[in-house]
Amino acid sequence: MVGVTSTTMLQIRMASGEEIQITKEAFELVVQTNDLPVRALKQRLQTLLGIPRFRQRLLIEGRELCDSDELVFPMEVEIVLLHFCPVDDRQCRELFAAVALDSAERLETVLAGPLDPNFTSQTVHQNRTALHYAAVCGSARCTRLLLEAGADKDRVSEDGYTALGLATAQGHLEILEILMHAGADLQKAPRGRFTPLSVACCHGDVAVVRFLLDASAETNPDVCRATPLGIACAENHLEVARLLLEARADKNTTMSGSVTAMHLACQRGHAKLVQLLLEADLDTNADWDASFTALLLVSAEHHDVLRLLLRAQSGEIAFGQRSIAAFMAVEQCQLGAAGIILADAVKRRANDVCQNGLLAECLSGLRKWCAC
Repeated sequence: MVGVTSTTMLQIRMASGEEIQITKEAFELVVQTNDLPVRALKQRLQTLLGIPRFRQRLLIEGRELCDSDELVFPMEVEIVLLHFCPVDDRQCRELFAAVALDSAERLETVLAGPLDPNFTSQTVHQNRTALHYAAVCGSARCTRLLLEAGADKDRVSEDGYTALGLATAQGHLEILEILMHAGADLQKAPRGRFTPLSVACCHGDVAVVRFLLDASAETNPDVCRATPLGIACAENHLEVARLLLEARADKNTTMSGSVTAMHLACQRGHAKLVQLLLEADLDTNADWDASFTALLLVSAEHHDVLRLLLRAQSGEIAFGQRSIAAFMAVEQCQLGAAGIILADAVKRRANDVCQNGLLAECLSGLRKWCAC
């Protein structure tokens, strides 16, 4: 029961006996942002009671109030809380049609049933909720309305997606902003799925990646043992990788299969990304000589990448690694790569090449191949 004890106070009596008071001034502040007085009162009650306004019915002397009805102080108002109604096929179709059109007016009518916003159908949209569908469609008005109605912002669909992940995949930045403002979990990655940041990196969406990084998304490996930087390097998204490095993403973190972002960039021949990662090394002084041979070998089919790596490394360890890499390249019949490595070794330390057993054997092998 909602009653008025004076012309300036609204008192709400709950079944538990608890009383909540709303001043007329506070109520008028709410009404200023909503030209529908009864709806404004329901929204205020939703904040206080945690019950979505769609489940509330306000009555005066047995007559249900419409959202647009005027509220005149003083008065006595009865509040009735309804359970969700069963959803039939017609309501289900109307719900998803309203979301597809981003029609807040149609969705308002459907939710007033009251209808559970987390309802799913075995036959509609892969058992996803209306909020999942709104995230896919980019329906901003319906997304806000569904969240107000109590839609679960972090619910995982049967096919393994959250609304945040779906909005990220579609590049709907406004939906992301709405969900983040509602407190959606930025790091949630359902089993077998990427985090939203990894999804954005896979799609190469610079604006979404920047937004997620600004929201403090983590750049660590996700449940798939993939790093956002590794994904960006594998997919050749240069600007995304640059943003991640600026956000201090660790380029030496290993992923599934013990590979790093550098390995993936080299293996796929993404020369500009390799150059970017090498320049990042100049800032961090990271020591990756131990994996130099492996990097040379994964670059064997991409000679521009191979030359970048050779130019970037020098010293005793690097010279020894060149010897091993050249020998293994000959063994694998990667003669072009072996020739590039040997030429680089000769250029750097010609006197030591013939004295190095592996390099000498490589030279011999190359001569035999040329003779054939």
